[in-house]
Amino acid sequence: MSELGRKLIRSGYAADQVESVLQELVGENLLDDGRFAEVYVRSHASRGAGPVRIAHGLAEHGLRGSDAEVALAPFDDRWVRLAALARSKRFGNSTPVDIKDRARQSRFLHYRGFTAEQIRRALSIEDEHADCGDVE
Repeated sequence: MSELGRKLIRSGYAADQVESVLQELVGENLLDDGRFAEVYVRSHASRGAGPVRIAHGLAEHGLRGSDAEVALAPFDDRWVRLAALARSKRFGNSTPVDIKDRARQSRFLHYRGFTAEQIRRALSIEDEHADCGDVE
């Protein structure tokens, strides 16, 4: 059941009424989990979040499986560039100079929700501005 359905049930509405209203909203194209997932992914990716963190956020909103995968798929080739951009905003354009600096930047990107491979590749990019495209 969608997040809206859970909230309505917690507010005291009957489950059968909630389901009926949700089906009507979906039928009128006023409620669309796929559209919500796409907007959520684009919004959070533009703020520096990685795919792991975004997928977790979608799951918290009740979106798992195909809607989340479909929404994340267009960004598959952009995650390394987005990780490099998030890293450069926080630490500057040059690559880490020593192991301590590399570990600190890796932890930052890991917290942001990027995978180990994406982090490894992003830390090796010297100047991401020459290689970065828009999130849109």
